[in-house]
Amino acid sequence: MARGGYRPGSGRKKGVTNAQTEEERQIREMLSLKTKAKAKLFNDLLAKIRGGNSITIGEKKMMDILAVELAAEIDKDETPKVEGAPENLEPLAYMLKVMNDPTENKDLRARMAVSAAPYIHVRKGEGVGKKEDKNDRAKVAAASGKFAPGKPPISLVK
Repeated sequence: MARGGYRPGSGRKKGVTNAQTEEERQIREMLSLKTKAKAKLFNDLLAKIRGGNSITIGEKKMMDILAVELAAEIDKDETPKVEGAPENLEPLAYMLKVMNDPTENKDLRARMAVSAAPYIHVRKGEGVGKKEDKNDRAKVAAASGKFAPGKPPISLVK
C-alpha cells in the first residue's frame, strides 16, 4: 500500500487504521447519545468550569455542539401542535379544508380545487362506457320477462 502523496513521508502512517484522534472519537460518541444524556454531559462540563478547572479545546467544541443540539431539541419539543394542521389530516381532507376556507389566498384555493378534483369527480371518459352500459341493460332485461330462465328442478335426492 502506498504511503502518501507527492512528498515523501506524507500521508497516513503504517498501522494507523483510523485517522481521527481519541478526543474526536469521544466527541462523536457523546453526540450520539439521547437528549437526557447530552444534557447531563453539558451540565457536568459546566460544573467543571464553575469549579475553576480548565477544559480542553475538544471539550469546548463538544460543549458548543451540545448547546446547539440541545437548543434545537428543546425548540422542537415546545412547538405547539395546532389541531387541523396538515400533518393531522388526510391529504384530500386538507385540500378540501383549504379550498373551502375563505380566509386563504385565492390562488392557493384554486390550486387545491384543481388538485382535489380528480379524487371527487370521475372524468367523462372513465367509468362505464356505451358498450358496457348496453351489455348491462341487456343482462338485466334477460333476467326478467318472457325470456327469463326457468326454475331449476326440485331435488328429491339428497
